[in-house]
Amino acid sequence: MSGSTFRRCACRNPETGKQYGQSCPKLKNRRHGLWNVRQELPPGEDGKTRRIFRRSGYDSQTKAQGDLDKLRALLATPDEDDADGRQRIGDLLAQVSADKEPIPDYDETKRRFPPGEGGSTNGSGEKSPAAGRPAGTPRTSRCT
Repeated sequence: MSGSTFRRCACRNPETGKQYGQSCPKLKNRRHGLWNVRQELPPGEDGKTRRIFRRSGYDSQTKAQGDLDKLRALLATPDEDDADGRQRIGDLLAQVSADKEPIPDYDETKRRFPPGEGGSTNGSGEKSPAAGRPAGTPRTSRCT
């Protein structure tokens, strides 16, 4: 999944009234504009909905890149073949982005989402109690 850091500002073109964004002529000045983070998240539950984590307001590219690295580490927590785990991490980060909360701590998140936990079933197709929640318990969109 792709992600990036970029700088933009809210200056407006006097002729059109639209924001310049990343094409502002003043962005050549290091002190002008703010750094942003953009990271693609795993698709929504339907498998088609594209979700993106966005955050703005960083003073430097180093701080923005640090948060982007945190996001990438969190997204790498579940195994590639653990679709449920990837979905749960995506849900968590989408909620964090929407609520403008701080990015969750990697160690705490890894404790809450152990590797291989999300995809195990008890043979009948139901989630086993070892999969993080009792069989038959509905999955919530918010992780606790």
